[in-house]
Amino acid sequence: MFTFAVVWYSVAALLWYASVYTGGNWPFIIEQAHRKYGDVIRIAPNELSFCTPQAFKDIYGAATKTKKLFPKSELFYGETGAKDTNIAYERDPDTHAVLYKLFAPSFRPQALRDQEHLIHNHVDLFVQQLCRWSRENSYVDVSKGFEWLTFDIMGELAFGESFGAVKNGQSHTWVSILLGAVYSTSVVQLKKRLPILEKALPWLATKQVLEEWAQHQAATMERVQKRIQMDESMGERQDLLTHPIRSGKLSAAELANNAQVLLTAGAETSATTLTAITYLLATHPGSRARLADEVRAAFTSADQITAAAAGPSSSPISTPSSRRPCASSPVAAGPAPRLPRLHLNPRNAPSPRSFHPERWLVTSTDDSNSTKPYTAAFSIGPRACLGISLAYIELRVALAKIVFALDWELVGEPFDWPSACRLTQLWKKAPLQARYTPRKDEVEKIPVLKVEEEP
Repeated sequence: MFTFAVVWYSVAALLWYASVYTGGNWPFIIEQAHRKYGDVIRIAPNELSFCTPQAFKDIYGAATKTKKLFPKSELFYGETGAKDTNIAYERDPDTHAVLYKLFAPSFRPQALRDQEHLIHNHVDLFVQQLCRWSRENSYVDVSKGFEWLTFDIMGELAFGESFGAVKNGQSHTWVSILLGAVYSTSVVQLKKRLPILEKALPWLATKQVLEEWAQHQAATMERVQKRIQMDESMGERQDLLTHPIRSGKLSAAELANNAQVLLTAGAETSATTLTAITYLLATHPGSRARLADEVRAAFTSADQITAAAAGPSSSPISTPSSRRPCASSPVAAGPAPRLPRLHLNPRNAPSPRSFHPERWLVTSTDDSNSTKPYTAAFSIGPRACLGISLAYIELRVALAKIVFALDWELVGEPFDWPSACRLTQLWKKAPLQARYTPRKDEVEKIPVLKVEEEP
C-alpha cells in the first residue's frame, strides 16, 4: 500500500509539472511557491528549486578544490556526447570546453568591435522604420518589431546576411516558426521525466508544431551550408561562425546545431528585453524622461552613439555524485536544483515588482536600496553565456539610439504586459502596441524610407 502511494504521488507530481510547464505560467507559480514555502522547495520528486544568491553561486559557480562542479541535468539537456549537441546543451564539461574554445574568438572584444558597424546599420534602419510604421499604421507591435531587429542582426553576424525583416516589415519564415518549434522541444523533454507522455504527445504538441520544428532545423541547415560556401568570398570579414568553420573541427550538422542556439539566444532574448524596457519606460514617464535627458545631453548626434559610449550589465543542474552543501543546506546526490528569478526575491531586492532603476546605480542615495540586488541574467561560472558582450552592444546601441531620436507612447487600453506573457522555453510575448514620433530636434534627420518589396 505504501509503495502504491509513493508511485501515485510521483506520477501525480509529474503530471502537475507537465501541465504547469507547458502552460506557460511556470515562473509565476514557482515564484508564488517560494514566497509561501521559503527559499528551498521541492518541485518534483527528484527536483528542488532555490531562490537565494548564495545558492546560485554554489550551484552555477566554477569548481574549486573543495567544491565539485554541478553538471547539467539529463532531465533537461541531451545525452552526454550526443551527435546533436551544442554549446548550450552539451553536458560533458570537457566537450563543452572544446566547443567554447571554438566559438570564443568570435565573441572577444576586438572581434565584436569589428562587427559593431553592422549592428548600427540595422538599428538606424529600425529607427526610421519605427517612424514609418507609426505614421502608416498608427502604432507598432514592438513585441514583433524588436524580434525583426534582433534576428536581422544575428542573421548578419552568424550567416553573413540579414533576414530582411525590418526592411520588409514582417517576420521571416525561419523566425515565425521559432516559438512553435521551441515549444515542441519542451514537450519532448518532458518525456524524460514521464515516459507515459509519449502517448500524450499528440495532445501536448500538435503535428503542426512538430513539423515546424523539423522545418526550423532544415532551414538552419540550409543557411549554414550557404554560409560555409560563401566563406572564401568573405575575405577578411569575420562573423560568429568564421572561426568554427575554418577550424574544420565541426561538421555541417554540428555547425547548424550551434548556429541555431546562437541565433535563438542572441536574438529572442534581446528582443524580449527591449520590449520589456519599452513597456516599463512608457509606464514610468519619470524614468523615461530622466533617461532621455541623460542620453540627449551626452550626444549631439546619433552618429556619436557607440556601445562603449552608451555603456558605464535559470537552467536545471544535477547534483554531483558526492553529498555536498548547497547554500548551507545538504543536498543528496540526484535532485536537479533550479534557480528562479533571483531579483524577485524580496530579501534580495526590496519591492521587487516596483520599477526602480536607480537601485542599480552605485551612487544611489536611497537607503532602502543602498545595496544593488544580485542578478545573473547571463549565469556565472564555466557555463556562463558566451554572448554577454554582444548582448550588451545590441541593447545599448538600440536603446540609446531610440531614446535619442524618438519619443513614444503605448496605444490601447492599459494592461499588465509582463503578466500577459507566457514562458515556453522562451518568452512568448504578448502584443505591445506603441506609437513613435521623432523628437523635435530630430524630425529632419530621420528620413521615412519607402522600402521596396523584394521581388
